[in-house]
Order: sequence, then structure tokens, then C-alpha cells
Amino acid sequence: MDEIFPTDVPYKTLFSNVVEAIKTAKADNEYAVPLSRLVERSMFAIHREYEDVKLFVKSTNMKNPNCRLDRHKCGACFMVAFMKRLIIEKDNAQYEKYREVLAIIAGLTVVATFIKGNSRNYDNARIMAFLDTNRGFVLPEPLCDKVDSYEKSWVFELRNAYKIYMNYRQEKDNRDGFSVLSLANELFLIESYNRALAGDVTNKKSTR
Repeated sequence: MDEIFPTDVPYKTLFSNVVEAIKTAKADNEYAVPLSRLVERSMFAIHREYEDVKLFVKSTNMKNPNCRLDRHKCGACFMVAFMKRLIIEKDNAQYEKYREVLAIIAGLTVVATFIKGNSRNYDNARIMAFLDTNRGFVLPEPLCDKVDSYEKSWVFELRNAYKIYMNYRQEKDNRDGFSVLSLANELFLIESYNRALAGDVTNKKSTR
């Protein structure tokens, strides 16, 4: 059975994998290099927020606050940290529109990193091969006809949450519009969808 609560992966490993995933995803985009540099500049700020969000989730949503988070919650925490702490100055304002997309890439990459980190588990063989072939997770088709891609729908969700967060921030309120558990569930469902595409029908309990 796949490890539900994986051994912690060093932050530097997660972050470097995210940067590489951004470069790969944006390889045909003229902004690939500046976007990756933008992310690298935010490394320490994102790290601090990532740890803070994990602690908050453990203390408020886990029976045992000392336990490890599953990979989907870790990915969700990474997404929230990216949304909140990606440093985009006024001279780089043209890249603000990529904030949500970069957070999505980050969350998916963290989940994939934990799966590949458990390479000794035979049950992960198919999904690992599938992720390598497709250079990451395949997003499902959107259920809403008005949105032409799952990514755009997800971007809309994150952008609204970020607006709420910024409004609270202006009022010096610590609340925000992000739901780590909701994001974790989306990551879980995306992994399940990709396992099905990979023909993984034996590992029903592996994804949560």
C-alpha cells in the first residue's frame, strides 16, 4: 500500500522541483526564465508561509497536531504559501496574472514529488510512468460549459480567495479566503483521476 503520510521531503527539494516544473510548463513561453527567477526570489518567504500554514492545519484540523500531513494537504499548503508570498514588485507587475497558475503548478508538483519519493512502492509504478510520460498530472475536463479548461476554473477560485485575503490584510485581519482542505481534496481527486488514466485499479486506498 502507498504511504498515506509520507516521510517529510526537504523544502529545498520540493522548491527546486517546483522551479523546474515551471520552466518545463512554460518552456514555450517567453516568460519562462523571468517567472522562474521571480519564484526563486520568493523562496524564503514562501518557505516561512508554508511552515506556518502546515502548523495551522495541524492545530485546527488534525486530531494529533504532531502527525505528518498527507501529500495532498502538503501540496495545498504549498499552493496557499505561493499565493500569499510570491513576491511581485511593481516593476514586475506584468507577471501578476501568473500567480494562480504558478500556485497550481506548485501544488501538483509537490504531490508528484511525494509519489516519486516512494519509488520502492510497486503500486506506484504505473502512476509514476504516467507522470513521466505526460510531464506531470493531466487535468480533467471542466464540468461547466462556460469554462473551457479545468485550470481556468481553478485560477478563478484561487484569484477570488486571494482578493479576500488581500482585503483582510488591508484591514490587518489574519483571516483569508483560502481553504487548505478544499484544495487538498482537489489535489486528491486529480491524483485519483490520473491513477485511473494510468490503469491503476489495484491501489484504491493509496491516494488518501
